[in-house]
Amino acid sequence: MSTATLVIGQNSFFAKSFVAACADLDIRHVPIAELDRPGLFDGVGTIVNFAFDARLYRVPYAPELDVDRRIAERAAGRPLRYVLLSSRTVYGPRAKWNASEDAETTGDGIYGANRVSIERSVADLLGHERLAILRISNTVAYERQPERRTTFMSQLLSTLRERSEIHFDMSPASRRDFITDEFFCGALRLLIEQKATGVFNVGCGFPVPTGDIAEWIIEGFGKGRLVVEAPAVRDEFYLDTTKLRQATGLTLSPGALRDRCLEIGRRLARE
Repeated sequence: MSTATLVIGQNSFFAKSFVAACADLDIRHVPIAELDRPGLFDGVGTIVNFAFDARLYRVPYAPELDVDRRIAERAAGRPLRYVLLSSRTVYGPRAKWNASEDAETTGDGIYGANRVSIERSVADLLGHERLAILRISNTVAYERQPERRTTFMSQLLSTLRERSEIHFDMSPASRRDFITDEFFCGALRLLIEQKATGVFNVGCGFPVPTGDIAEWIIEGFGKGRLVVEAPAVRDEFYLDTTKLRQATGLTLSPGALRDRCLEIGRRLARE
């Protein structure tokens, strides 16, 4: 019986977090370099891919850069379920506020458009009956990887630790949807266990001022200041998470989000 979950992407911060959070499950964690290894899918029931070609952040979609497509091509014809980790950026500029899973997916910028193409390429190869697509919002986590300073959290934590400052290129009043890494891991686990298929928004389901996230982390850190370099409100969004709540029963409160930010700040101070 195929019961194992194959997690691909050993360099991914969130893959490591998920594997650690689900140590009691039958999980096989492998790098993308092992994709062509014989017998890789033996005993596997579900595939979750965290690997991503960073060039797709800045260049138009090309099939040869699509890691998910490559995996789906290998998995095609096998009775495997696939969990595709996508992004809230698939929703176009007119569908950002309280976006539901059936909102238009024209993509926001090159990265968003590429995520739309990835979703479609995998669905074309595997079909929708064994595919779950998770459109993930911004994640609050203790993400301290120097090579990933392009992410919101890695930039924020690095500058706070090094200069006791958090720099914003937007107004702190800009509201966005945030989840914690713990919430993400819990939602992913439940969807895998339920053998869920379809599209799910993975977010908190309400808008949070980005300045609140920064101030909560500074509070936990015990010192620091928020430096606003550009006052414009930009890229506001939040997701309709009704479908996720109905499937998993999970909710994330503003208090839980604040507690996680405080914890991250305190951990940063202990370094």
